[in-house]
Amino acid sequence: MRKIFARIISAFMPTRNLRRTVRNQLTYGFGKTHYRGGKNNKIVYIDKNNKKHTVRRLPGCNIYFFGNNNYIEIHGPLNALLLNATLHGNSKIVIKPSKYELRHINIDTMTNCTLEIESDFYVNGTLKIEFCNNTKVHIGQDCMFSYNILIRTGDGHKITTLKSNKQINPNQDIFIGNHVWIAGNATILKGAYIPDNTIIGASSLVNKKFTEKNTVIAGVPADVKKRGIKWER
Repeated sequence: MRKIFARIISAFMPTRNLRRTVRNQLTYGFGKTHYRGGKNNKIVYIDKNNKKHTVRRLPGCNIYFFGNNNYIEIHGPLNALLLNATLHGNSKIVIKPSKYELRHINIDTMTNCTLEIESDFYVNGTLKIEFCNNTKVHIGQDCMFSYNILIRTGDGHKITTLKSNKQINPNQDIFIGNHVWIAGNATILKGAYIPDNTIIGASSLVNKKFTEKNTVIAGVPADVKKRGIKWER
């Protein structure tokens, strides 16, 4: 019923962009920000004229602040459909402008984490980005993600040796280059480095660094399957 009501009301709006904005806000909500203690937590919206606005909430976004010194920067125009972000202290999220809708994105940082999403990012379905402490995820320009993508910068639990008690599974950054297409049900794990113009096959598990551009990478664990390719939307 809520979607039907949103479509009926938005049909009376004079422009296509306004119809879409009203429909999305009525369907997915006007956004909420939840402060769970802490201080110096900030949301900045940068409009199309590159003017910064400090705001309390963002349409279509549910934001949870835990701890201190968290920062979110979103560049407009904003077409967010259920973007959920939880920041646990000294963490930063920057999302550059995109002509595509940001659909069902769930971001969960721990402490001292950074997420950078460059311009014209598109995700077709659920994207989950889970951070462990002191890590960074970079997603380049013009990337296209399918549905049910998981990105994780750590294992979630420490593994140590019996003799020295030394950790053998440290958290690691993840880098995804420009114009990368990630197909459905793929998993990107700590230490992954995906170069520009890469295709990641469906249900693949990427857990290491690749350096060669213009390739198809697929499998569990993933490896290069084809070279010298390019792709278009």
